[in-house]
Amino acid sequence: ARARGRGELLEPIDMPDTLPLVLVLSPVSCATARVYAEWRTEDARPRDVEGLAAALVSGDRDGVGRRLGNDLLDACLRVCPEIGPAVEAVKSLSWPWSLTGSGGALFALAPDPRAAEVAAKRLQKDGWNARVANAGLGAAQVPRSGVR
Repeated sequence: ARARGRGELLEPIDMPDTLPLVLVLSPVSCATARVYAEWRTEDARPRDVEGLAAALVSGDRDGVGRRLGNDLLDACLRVCPEIGPAVEAVKSLSWPWSLTGSGGALFALAPDPRAAEVAAKRLQKDGWNARVANAGLGAAQVPRSGVR
């Protein structure tokens, strides 16, 4: 869905079932109020929201990847530096990635479902709570992969 306003206005996005993700759930959760209080104007980056929506609708993985980002990442790391190792674990996949919400969980956009499975298993071997999910039409039914 596309959120507008302060997130209270939701508009469905009809997207194909083609965007596999690896979710990494950090053992640390960041308090939303603290992260927003720590946010600074310089944390903001220009975002191509319309381009992201178009890439999602068309299933353009590269287009989605180029437009991923979360302006709360820096504030989250200042409030909860303990999630830094989870950020590094997700970055190690060398795929487009982002923080979810105000922190604690991250995701990486996998090139295909098989690569997502392999990556999640590797991260699990390294001690991370990693799961495979799908950002497409099947997203409401998140498959769980090796939950610890």
